[in-house]
Amino acid sequence: MDKTKRAQQVLEQFGLSGNEATVYQSTLSLGQTSPFGIAKATGIPRTTVYAVLTDLALKGLVELESATGLMKQQTKVRAKNPSALREILWKKRESLVKQEVDIVEILPFLKKEYLKDE
Repeated sequence: MDKTKRAQQVLEQFGLSGNEATVYQSTLSLGQTSPFGIAKATGIPRTTVYAVLTDLALKGLVELESATGLMKQQTKVRAKNPSALREILWKKRESLVKQEVDIVEILPFLKKEYLKDE
C-alpha cells in the first residue's frame, strides 16, 4: 500500500471523514493555499471543501485566514504541524481515562439496580 493511501486509512481510523482526510493531506502537500486550490487538487467541490476546512479548523488541524475588507483575495489555508494529531490523541486518552474512573465509580450502583429483582 502506498504511503498516501495508508495515511488516508489511518486518518479515517483516527476519526476524520474521507473528505477531511483527503483535504488535510492536500493542505499538507500544497502548503499555504486556498479552498479553490484544494478543490482543484482533490476534485472535491469547492463548497464542500469550505465545510470540510471549517471542521478541520475546529479540530485544530488547519488554520484559516479570511479575506478582510474590500480585498478580493480568497481565504488562505495552512495545515498545522501534523504533531497536532498526537496532541489530539493525548486529549482523547485523558478523556477516556476520566470516563473509565466515572464508570468504575457508578458500577456498584448499576449492578445493584440490575440484581435487585433477582
